[in-house]
Amino acid sequence: MARRKEREMIVEIAALEKSFKIIGANIRSMEHVAAILSKFADKKVDSAGRDEIACQAEFCLFRDKAMKKASFFNGTKIDCHDCYLSMHAVCAGIWRAEEWQLTHDVDQTFSCLKCSGCSGSVSCMKKAMGTIGSLKRREIEEKKEIEQRRREKEEYVTSGPTRSSLEKVWKKYGADVCAFKQTFCGNHVYKLLHTRAINEYMLVFPPTPNRDRIRDLLLALGDVMKLCVSSALTEYEMDELEDGIVIFSS
Repeated sequence: MARRKEREMIVEIAALEKSFKIIGANIRSMEHVAAILSKFADKKVDSAGRDEIACQAEFCLFRDKAMKKASFFNGTKIDCHDCYLSMHAVCAGIWRAEEWQLTHDVDQTFSCLKCSGCSGSVSCMKKAMGTIGSLKRREIEEKKEIEQRRREKEEYVTSGPTRSSLEKVWKKYGADVCAFKQTFCGNHVYKLLHTRAINEYMLVFPPTPNRDRIRDLLLALGDVMKLCVSSALTEYEMDELEDGIVIFSS
């Protein structure tokens, strides 16, 4: 049950992180869109050699070379529900990720910028800047949400069922941890660095490459610990000690 809860939290965080990346890509491409609309206002469009007739929008963004940098958008076409003209979805003002996904829905209808009351390059540029501002605010909110979910997951892992399971295994090997009594000492560390103990308590954590690396590090540290005694070491033990130090230091 605890593992499932932790997995659910990981999935939720991954979904938020994916959404955060999409918003970032959306913003970067929208900045290019706004810049191109500004060029239309200044009559400084850097011709990309595209055929304007292919897009009947008031301003075909693909006429400018800079549109290649707006990788979030492609040449998907839509027909305006009001004026019936065919144009690129991005040229019609379909700028947000959630709106863009709807362009694949044959039952969805759209209105172009002009039919939505946004006529003229300056007006359209202001609308684009407004969209960018809105997306940036949402980006900040999602970043805060991700950080909050990460803290919740960390708290759940360190103070929830995972910690209880971990302390149970530690107690089995003679390391009865009590933060209130503050009795954890070097002898507990010694007991927890034995091979059997390490292999068992590391199984408390979900399998990941990081878990395996931490386990190997602890095993190497345990080998070094066992060889760090006052008695003289044999040649074989010296080799083992050196190997352990190499693994530990790498």
